[in-house]
Amino acid sequence: TTLELDLPPFTACQKDATIQARIKQSFDEGRALGVDQTPFVFINEKSIRTVNAQTLSDAITATLKNL
Repeated sequence: TTLELDLPPFTACQKDATIQARIKQSFDEGRALGVDQTPFVFINEKSIRTVNAQTLSDAITATLKNL
């Protein structure tokens, strides 16, 4: 597969100080919440570390039962 990425705008975005600050802020917020991998999912403020169809289904079902 090929990622059809328009490199000049992407590279310019990477170098933009405002964008870099937003990325760092998002990264820092994730770290503060315990995010240390991708993908990482929160369902109703509970972290789901092993992300696959079954764990997501189980977490959603459990959350809905507790509403």
